[in-house]
Amino acid sequence: MAEDAKSQRRAAKGRFTRKLNELRKSVDDDKGVEIVKQNYDELTEAWRNVESKHDTYTMFLEDGEVEANEEWILELQRSFSEAMEQYVHYSSTKAAREMAAKQEVNRKELAKLEFGKTRRLIDQAFVKRNTTEAVFRTLVDEAVHLLDSHDAGEDAIPALRKVQQALETLLADCKAANDKYFEFLNRDEALMEVGWILFVQKQYNKVIDRIELHIAKVSPKSHDQITAAKLSNLRLEKIKMLRFDGDLREYPRFRKDFEVQVMPSLTNSTAPYTFRSCLGKEPMAVVKGVDDDITEMWKRLDEKYGDPAKLADAIIDSVQRVKPIREGEGKQFIEFVEIVECGYRDLVRIGLEKEITTTSSVSIMEKRMSAYIRKDWAKLVSSDTSSVDKKDKFPSLLKFLLNQNELLNTTLQIMAPKISPTSY
Repeated sequence: MAEDAKSQRRAAKGRFTRKLNELRKSVDDDKGVEIVKQNYDELTEAWRNVESKHDTYTMFLEDGEVEANEEWILELQRSFSEAMEQYVHYSSTKAAREMAAKQEVNRKELAKLEFGKTRRLIDQAFVKRNTTEAVFRTLVDEAVHLLDSHDAGEDAIPALRKVQQALETLLADCKAANDKYFEFLNRDEALMEVGWILFVQKQYNKVIDRIELHIAKVSPKSHDQITAAKLSNLRLEKIKMLRFDGDLREYPRFRKDFEVQVMPSLTNSTAPYTFRSCLGKEPMAVVKGVDDDITEMWKRLDEKYGDPAKLADAIIDSVQRVKPIREGEGKQFIEFVEIVECGYRDLVRIGLEKEITTTSSVSIMEKRMSAYIRKDWAKLVSSDTSSVDKKDKFPSLLKFLLNQNELLNTTLQIMAPKISPTSY
């Protein structure tokens, strides 16, 4: 029986090797996404088959022989992982190119069909912004006139309060009009126009400060209240500086946050310095030599940290590096569930969630569970009323792990401080 199982395993390996070579050749020859995907699917099927045949063969071996044969399957697993990375990189690159081409076509068509309409919307937004600014300036002049008048005593406080409230409303209107106008601008145009709202904000701060100081001066009893209100109503919020230290999984969020939260407030001259201040030692080494050109810095960082295939590989690797959990290691189980859940969410974010839902990935997770939890999972899968999809067990496995995690946390809370997570 053992020799027969070994023979079947050898045949499965032969088929796996042929499919591996076919996939690599189709990628090298750029045969197209459809053919490459077909070859990858066939390779995946061959990998599952050889993995199954290996498991069957090891059932006939002694413990020492099992360990000696482990390198055999690990070598094939490394080859499959490399092929998977090659396929993901090829597919994502092709998809990006096709998407870029499609977007370019759509952009040109939209420009032809809606140029007139877009132009009118831009003009309307521009006029609306200028009109709002004109009203704002008029109100600022009115406030200054009140403050500079000889009878601007305590009797002028109600009028100043009224102007102050009107200015707050108009500032919000100016920001809304500016945001609407910015919807039609590209990045370079937006950078040139950002000074407008900063000037309006500066004028607002200046006149409001004068109003509050004047009221404090003519109404001493309310000075403390005004000062407290002034401190609690900061004009400009300080943006918490972003930080990227080289973690592959943090790079997509860092890039998006910087472009959305930080970049709009920068100029071409200040952007490189601000960007460098967000980088840790490792990414700073990557951009060395081009650290005065933010476009080139992004290009360097994208090459090292922005490859979806590398990110997917790092996430899968983080799951594989978890040591099998033993009975009583509650803390380790909680950390393991967090790794699986966060890894899945990160892969969903880049559209590669299938990389963690494969049969081999699920098998790795099952082997990491403690014997007690693995037994419960086996009962759930094999039950006559089981809703687990045998061809795609990951959704049910993730739900099971989260339920177990919640149960463990609840148990620890109820029994605390009698036990700790490590004694569960």
